[in-house]
Amino acid sequence: MVDRSEAISDEDLGLELATRLSEPKTRLVIGVVDLVGREIALELFDRTRQIELDGGMMIKNGERRRTPGGVYLQLLRDVAREDSRINEEKVRQHSWYTSWLLVH
Repeated sequence: MVDRSEAISDEDLGLELATRLSEPKTRLVIGVVDLVGREIALELFDRTRQIELDGGMMIKNGERRRTPGGVYLQLLRDVAREDSRINEEKVRQHSWYTSWLLVH
């Protein structure tokens, strides 16, 4: 269970989410929390967990499943286009996001 209380810092929340997603690039997940806030970061995490329980998400070419961290970031990318709470342009300009796009 992820600690959803305000008692932990955003950085600690990002570290916990990265751990639970088995994402070695912890700074990337911390950056998501910093960029979109706790509420959205936790919503993305919950959606990621459900997708993983339902069998995961394939990469675009269908050759393999995304890692849980990859699902989380793909959801961010998708949600940024649709959710008025997220500034899509701000997400696109963030350095970790642009470097992630280069390999996905």
